[in-house]
Amino acid sequence: MRHAARSHARTPPLTSPARGCALAAFTALPLLAACAARPAPVPAASARVDPSAAALRADAAAGALLDRFWDGGAADFVGAAPPTGERGGYWVSANALDALAAAAERTGAPRWVDAARAFVAAQDLRGWIRDFFDDEAWMALALLRLHALAGDPADLARATALLEDVAANAPDAGCCGASPGGLWWDRAHTQKATASNAIPALAAARLYLRTGDGRWLDFARTTYGWWRDHMVGADGQVADHEDASGARVWWRFSYDQGAMIGAALALRAATGDDAYLADARRFAAPLVAATRPTPFGPVLFDGAGCSGDCDLFKGIAHRHLADLLAADPAAPGVAALLAADGEAAWEIARDPSSGLFGVDWGAPAPASTSLAAQVSAAMALGVEAARAGSAAGVRALAAR
Repeated sequence: MRHAARSHARTPPLTSPARGCALAAFTALPLLAACAARPAPVPAASARVDPSAAALRADAAAGALLDRFWDGGAADFVGAAPPTGERGGYWVSANALDALAAAAERTGAPRWVDAARAFVAAQDLRGWIRDFFDDEAWMALALLRLHALAGDPADLARATALLEDVAANAPDAGCCGASPGGLWWDRAHTQKATASNAIPALAAARLYLRTGDGRWLDFARTTYGWWRDHMVGADGQVADHEDASGARVWWRFSYDQGAMIGAALALRAATGDDAYLADARRFAAPLVAATRPTPFGPVLFDGAGCSGDCDLFKGIAHRHLADLLAADPAAPGVAALLAADGEAAWEIARDPSSGLFGVDWGAPAPASTSLAAQVSAAMALGVEAARAGSAAGVRALAAR
């Protein structure tokens, strides 16, 4: 994942004392049958939206995602609406694929599954392996969700192959970096990033829950543990990355916080160790403290300069904050933040005439928007449908 439009450069946040340029973190999937047998916590209900209205909002956001950003001829996503000729990009498309699977869980409508299967078939021809290890892990998460939805063993095999590549080629055991340990962000070994450590840890923990293969639990524990012990401040703030010299870079991106929340909760599900839940609470605190005001209450904010990949960050953070709330309904400030996110995204950031969402949930949608911004809103509103108590939405959230 990159922080500038489509370059591979990582650039610092541009503005905002609260947050800088970005926020957010990621996907979600079902567990092993033995794990699923345990009663799943039901997310705290939204106080503002009734279940049917919340479900309609979620379906509208996902519907606009498919209607405005899906190129059926290429079986791929376009990067903007109106179209600019740019494709959606690998990691953003991975999250869009995940959003299609979530819509299928919520509605049972075949259009979501049909598009997802077309994307996967086309990607088999385009190729799955990439030079950025976080990108591969994002796609593995989406494929694991598809596997949970339809049970196709080929999806599990694809996800496993992607994580095998990460496990074989990303670790720094002292070969190249000034600070041995952790996973490289890219094959060129330019840095180690939260995205390239937390997301593979999250995906590996979920793969363990799906397969029972203990080596994936070992990989998840080791990867997550190194990043937590070396790259997190006393206040729970997660450093964005470590450069090749070993210097830690403390850019404040909310998807960094969200990614670590997701990884911690996946490891708690895999091990039953509540120390991981305590970690997740600690990572959430900087997100709750760094918001922007709206008439509906404070919401996640990516900063006025947020663009490119940053457009997706809030949806990722929102999703994993909801996972935390499901595990700990008393998590400080989280329920109010999530409810305000959903209201503001729908009432302020959505263009009713087009169904498109702006990246800033506290400002009106612009005339054009990105695939990343639409996926971000679709993620958040899907989560809010579950929190509002729609039967299908609760089942989907609890099954992840």
